[in-house]
Amino acid sequence: MGISPNEKMVPSISSRWEWKAAPFFSMVPPWDTSVKRENIRPLATAVPKGLDPITKEENKMQRKCLECGVEVRGRVDKKFCSDHCRNAYNNKVNKDSKNLIRNINNRLRKNYRILDSFKLKDGKTKTTRTRLIDKGFDFEFITNLYTTKKGSTYYFLYDLGYLPLENDYYMIVKRE
Repeated sequence: MGISPNEKMVPSISSRWEWKAAPFFSMVPPWDTSVKRENIRPLATAVPKGLDPITKEENKMQRKCLECGVEVRGRVDKKFCSDHCRNAYNNKVNKDSKNLIRNINNRLRKNYRILDSFKLKDGKTKTTRTRLIDKGFDFEFITNLYTTKKGSTYYFLYDLGYLPLENDYYMIVKRE
């Protein structure tokens, strides 16, 4: 079946692609004489019969919410029907692995707040071990250590740290 220059592929009522007479538009300007009009092909391409594209209904049937199983509408790569389902699913997935990390971060945050509650003069101050323990400070949770050239070891929580001194005293410092 030959194609004349003023025919192109258009959808018919039976949802099959067929050749129909339709206005033809080319990307070549009319004043360009270097291109022969007979050699220009239509812009639309044909889908062979039997290989119909996936319909919207078939695509919807394939997409279900990972949390509740409800039909997902919207973008093709969407996995959840709502923010609630997305949050619930991710909370279930990350629950066990994140519990330890959450507890450690809570202890570090509490220790930091306790050190930050002391007023610093010139970037440092002194306090006793009992005062720190009374506020709930846990000496096992730190973020890093800093050892000076003299051999003194500072225990840091982010930018706040402490140095054990004699007689259960501690010097609290802020790193700048």
